[in-house]
Amino acid sequence: MYLRIKGTGFTENVFAEINALTDRAMLKIRHVNYRKDAKAISFPIERYAIIGKSKFFGAIVPYKIDRHTKIKSVVTIKNVIDCEIQNNIDDTSISEVMILLGMKVQENQVYVCSAEEAQGVTCYSIDLRVSEIDIEIKDEDEGSPR
Repeated sequence: MYLRIKGTGFTENVFAEINALTDRAMLKIRHVNYRKDAKAISFPIERYAIIGKSKFFGAIVPYKIDRHTKIKSVVTIKNVIDCEIQNNIDDTSISEVMILLGMKVQENQVYVCSAEEAQGVTCYSIDLRVSEIDIEIKDEDEGSPR
């Protein structure tokens, strides 16, 4: 899969798809690469395959995922004008965290945080401000985009 969303004026449905693709994904924190001069950040994730939608009283609720199928992907976000990475993990043996409720995108902000907490404090988060939405999610087994 290759997904790229670039521009302005998106509905919340587009951002809900990004959220669904990254929900419960494992973020490889040692490989987060923020390049201030390039105004970009990239990080590898291991996400689950989406296999359908769940319905609860007729309303669509979180997607069904296949917990047996992990997909290695790389998320790249461009046009970053401000980046704050909070790493409150003391244990150096921890190399990944689970993304809580997926990547959140709103207007000019992108936010990712870990499900893991220590004494009520989120263990890992990435908070970005962007000048324009430019988000790419690319599975590692995919070739170059066409």
